[in-house]
Amino acid sequence: MVKNNKKKVLFYLITGLALLSIIYLCLIMVILNKKPQNKKNSPAYSQTRPTNSINSEQETSSPSYPEINVEEWIFQAKKINPFPLSLRTYPINNRHNEQDLYSLAKKLGIDNEIRTEKSNKLTALYTENKKNNKAAMIFFNNDTGSFSYASTEGISQTADSLIKSIYANDASLTLAASYSRRDQPGLKYYEYHRDWQKIGLPVFNAIGILSLPEDRALSSLSLSAKTDDLLPDKNIFQTTDNKDGYTRQTDFNSLTVIKDEQKNSIVGLNSNLKAIDYSKTKTETTISFEEALSRLKTGKYQSLITQPSGQGTPNFEKVYPKNRILAKKAIITDTSLAYLEEPYNGAQSSLMPFYIFKGYADLESGYRVNFIASVKATDTQVLGESTDQITPQGQQQSTVEFPTKTPTPHPSQPSSHPSSSPTVVINKGNCVISDGYEIISTNMLSNIRQIKGLKIGDYSYTELGKTWNNKYYIPEGLLDANSLISALKSAHIFQRSVQDFVRDYLKAVGNQNCAVRASGISPSIFVYDNPHKNITVSVKDTDITYVDPLFQRDKVWLVKTLGQGKLQTTGGVRDFLYYEYSPIKFDQPSTGWIVDKSGVKDFVKGRISSQLRLTEKEVRRTISEIEQAAYHISTDKILVGIIEQKELDKRLPLKISPDMDIYRLHFYVGSADHLDPVNHPRLGAIDRSKPFVFEIGATYQY
Repeated sequence: MVKNNKKKVLFYLITGLALLSIIYLCLIMVILNKKPQNKKNSPAYSQTRPTNSINSEQETSSPSYPEINVEEWIFQAKKINPFPLSLRTYPINNRHNEQDLYSLAKKLGIDNEIRTEKSNKLTALYTENKKNNKAAMIFFNNDTGSFSYASTEGISQTADSLIKSIYANDASLTLAASYSRRDQPGLKYYEYHRDWQKIGLPVFNAIGILSLPEDRALSSLSLSAKTDDLLPDKNIFQTTDNKDGYTRQTDFNSLTVIKDEQKNSIVGLNSNLKAIDYSKTKTETTISFEEALSRLKTGKYQSLITQPSGQGTPNFEKVYPKNRILAKKAIITDTSLAYLEEPYNGAQSSLMPFYIFKGYADLESGYRVNFIASVKATDTQVLGESTDQITPQGQQQSTVEFPTKTPTPHPSQPSSHPSSSPTVVINKGNCVISDGYEIISTNMLSNIRQIKGLKIGDYSYTELGKTWNNKYYIPEGLLDANSLISALKSAHIFQRSVQDFVRDYLKAVGNQNCAVRASGISPSIFVYDNPHKNITVSVKDTDITYVDPLFQRDKVWLVKTLGQGKLQTTGGVRDFLYYEYSPIKFDQPSTGWIVDKSGVKDFVKGRISSQLRLTEKEVRRTISEIEQAAYHISTDKILVGIIEQKELDKRLPLKISPDMDIYRLHFYVGSADHLDPVNHPRLGAIDRSKPFVFEIGATYQY
């Protein structure tokens, strides 16, 4: 009995220890696998999206777009007067469910053996007959109602009849043009837009008009006119609006129908139109232009977004330190009254009229930015309900004439365009971005920020083109129908199923962890000469990442002096030329100053400016350059040295024509920890009695 009891005790003891070990191991696995929670409640951070049903990786948070505080608004534009006494607000139907998608699929001829795949905001329906190489698919954004469709066989309907079946009560849609593509022989493209005249006002997208050149008036925007701001596209030809060789403007407020002329069937369709519910349209009282301007100046605006006015990809940490910045003055150069599509991928509740204010501001960080601000143009009082019938507004502005539609500015493309083949566009785990025309697979997206949930970023390209800065957006799912058609055509060649294609694409959309920040070092160039002198400034042998103003040709500025240090440039009148370049490793100088990181301003004014006899503007730029470089140094004490002229000329060449004196003052900023006192360099005053160029820059120890 004693022996048996001992055996039982030993058995229970071993069993208990085993159970405890298992529980302990489980707890360790849970702790190790548990992801830390982001507890930040700051508005500079957004909530992460729910986990993708296909891609289990959780998306990381992206900061919101930088906050701008403006001390003073200066109005230098033409007032909108008279203005309409009332304007319509159009409710948008965002109640999209699975039944809506199946109904759409049926109208597009997809009704047999339908398969479904889902990501966070995107649903894909598709059918596939591998034996006959037949397939069709739809990508549908559940929040916005936008979609893309492609089919190997197509639908035997005219473009007009198909659109009427999908948008039965929308009388605002107008055929704007048709065209062909050399890379898709046998296909005809029909481009529809929501007509401005029928709906009552222009329809803008804030990100699009933000990227316009500074001297481009909002009142000049028109779909019917061929303008210099359209990027070339050699594939576009046979256009009915005389725009052969140029990209199409279809990234919002548009619908494109693609027809196979030999089969006489529709094989593709893109739509990013908002689904307006005309039965609930409201007519509201318009506030005066003066009231709108007053609301802007007192901070009662609906939106204010900015972007650096130069070209390329600056580091936002330098432009907007801590994601917010002060502008002492904001200059309003243009105004308009328009409907505004909100620049984000979420559900927009209504299409409302806004007063739009366009202009520029100089930030305390030293950067110049362009801005777009909007103020709601109507009061909440409802004058009456309208019917489904759309008629032009009774009163139009007399001082600003709106044409039929805005051309949307397009980004400068990389030197080699990506193929629309699924083997190139779709790779598992890739990040995808878009300019509204084709999907670009890249790991060089920088400055990712959110505007009301829409992630946008700058595409980092090495060769700066002749277009202005532009934003790419990270799409929530829509693949261009042209790419879908290419994917269907090539699927059997690569022996890939449509299911694999759809799943891979949804995985690519779900992965947002591919951003690489572009960081540049930044000199500023002041040019001093008598008025009306033409000066050429070249930085051809440098890897440039950002410039302001834009180059006239390959890394060359052509400027005219206006006197008092002012320069006439492509971006208007500027005080200096600014560029950023990829980091170059310079030798640490043997002389310099040990400075408190928090005392850069006093150091520049007391040590540098007093010896060189700098102007107030030059002092501000010197402070800005050193502070931006010091941002990368973690110690409280920093070494500020001066890079030797010979080393600068060798590693960072600068050419000026005609010849004149060139002063190049580039600071080296590093950690002063464990440094013995260093000798101070001697600086002589600048000779301002004759023409000269003065370049101020700073780099940091890395």
